[in-house]
Amino acid sequence: MSNWFLKILLVISTIGLIVMGCSEDDDNPVNGETVDDNTFALQVGNWWHYDEFIDGESWGFSWNQVDTMTIDGIQLFIFGSSLLPRYVHKGEQGLYTYNPELKESELWWKYPASTGDTYSKTRDDPYYYEVTYEVTSTDTLITVPAGTFNGCYEYTVTTYNSEYRPNYIYYKYYFKPTIGLIYRSENRSDNLYEHKLKRYDISGQGISAVARTFADEHWSEEVYRGYEYWLSQVYLMPGQQYNGTTEEWLGVSWEEKLDYLPTWFTHELPLDKIEEYYIVIGLYKMQFGIGWEGAHDEWDESNPDPFYQDYFSNERHVDFSNEYLDQYLDLW
Repeated sequence: MSNWFLKILLVISTIGLIVMGCSEDDDNPVNGETVDDNTFALQVGNWWHYDEFIDGESWGFSWNQVDTMTIDGIQLFIFGSSLLPRYVHKGEQGLYTYNPELKESELWWKYPASTGDTYSKTRDDPYYYEVTYEVTSTDTLITVPAGTFNGCYEYTVTTYNSEYRPNYIYYKYYFKPTIGLIYRSENRSDNLYEHKLKRYDISGQGISAVARTFADEHWSEEVYRGYEYWLSQVYLMPGQQYNGTTEEWLGVSWEEKLDYLPTWFTHELPLDKIEEYYIVIGLYKMQFGIGWEGAHDEWDESNPDPFYQDYFSNERHVDFSNEYLDQYLDLW
């Protein structure tokens, strides 16, 4: 697995604890599995990075991180992306999703489980999709960019609504106890969507002070925000470009900003230097690479066009290097 700048932003631990929780009787586990408080590994600061594919073609990235909060007296763990349900909690049979509006929990991942186990989610609502889960394996071997993982649980999920959407949608999830979600596929509308684990940190330690200091010294938020604003004025055809001031641009919502920016702009930079701030500037190099020292050596705000042309013609937004970064990573 190639290492890149995220390696220096986050403390990588090779030993961690994750995914899928309690049986009804911990003294009588299914398939010889034992369950403890860390089986789900729902620890604040844990994160997983996935490569995304559509029909085998690289599409982008997805990043997921765990946070926690209490709602209605229930300790909920929060996933930071749409790849997984947003709110989950541990329960008698495994991992449950939680709907704060309806104040309802539904079994999501049964664990421990046996091959052939099935369970469904239904609701008295014509627009609600009936979802059927089947445990199709408890010992699958699967290879993804992060490596080869054995002993994975395979869940096959079918969702449909016979009246409003007669066609089925098939999902497959591969979970590795102590690691997390390894692979996810979604087969619908004749397209195959896939998410494959590329790197992860389940130490729960988050970003170190050393990594934050390094980023503060070698990544320029001023350059990035100036570049983002400049692109809003030049990327589209005349008449479609943003025509407000720099100050007005800062107040524009991220959803509206995306109307003026290239497609590789996918993540809003937080206004405060929270953990997500440091993660995105290291993870999404196509968008935030301009801010790293050495990548903007020829940047001139008064006449940025020559740099702009060089930046894209040489694909520097994909692959760049400088003496500082080379001390820490092997660029791909």
